[in-house]
Amino acid sequence: TWACMSKTDDKLVVMVNGVPGKVYSQIQHGKTLFPAGDERVIYGASTLDGSKTPARIVVDGKEGKAYTQVRGDSVVFSADKKSMAYVAGDGNQNFVVLNDKEGPAFDDIFDLRFSPVGSRLAYGARRGLDYFVVEGDKEHGPYDNIQRGSLVFRPDGKDLAWAAFGSDGNWHVCLNGKTIDSGCDRVISQITFSAGVSVPAYVGQYLTDGKPAFALSFGGKIGRAYDAIWMGDGGKLFVQEDGSIQYFAKSGRLLYRNIAKIK
Repeated sequence: TWACMSKTDDKLVVMVNGVPGKVYSQIQHGKTLFPAGDERVIYGASTLDGSKTPARIVVDGKEGKAYTQVRGDSVVFSADKKSMAYVAGDGNQNFVVLNDKEGPAFDDIFDLRFSPVGSRLAYGARRGLDYFVVEGDKEHGPYDNIQRGSLVFRPDGKDLAWAAFGSDGNWHVCLNGKTIDSGCDRVISQITFSAGVSVPAYVGQYLTDGKPAFALSFGGKIGRAYDAIWMGDGGKLFVQEDGSIQYFAKSGRLLYRNIAKIK
């Protein structure tokens, strides 16, 4: 199956295997028209028919429930491809639609995540000046801010972690709603779960005598501070098969190759 968006005489359609679908005024999708990872073609679409609810998610040509607005680039699926979630709104506030059921309303919603195992859904949200992490029926928070892109599930789907800005002026890593550290100036790496370790790892930036220093927090313990720590693209930490984390660091003129592991 192949699909693409096509425009002719200001009319937008999605073509699937060369066959054009229904005409819409706006079409929006994420990085791919196949967000489920199978052959289903999925996108958000809007019409200009004067309706107060002109937008909907379209799955293989079948239109879902109509809303004032939908974010076609927010569609996510669970690992088993059976649950679908996306962001919709009424023109004033936004909410998550999970399997056709609307969640609580917020001013902003971001970072929808399904657990790697099962179908647990979590996302970040803002209501006024307060930020929350929503997981099922729970609202963790409020926080002064939540770091975009920091939400991560443990590979077995049992735990959820994120970075939040607290009232003490520090960034903290939270695990299932509980703060697990004393805070840092920035969380600069991906929050990473290592095999056999219940507390996630991350690299934090700290100010020492007005100068930035960097340290790896692993298993709830902060390691030695360095002038710099090298990571992969996007702040990736390099987890080895035995659950340890390997990283390179610089202190003064010296370079270090470190292996952090739980003894």
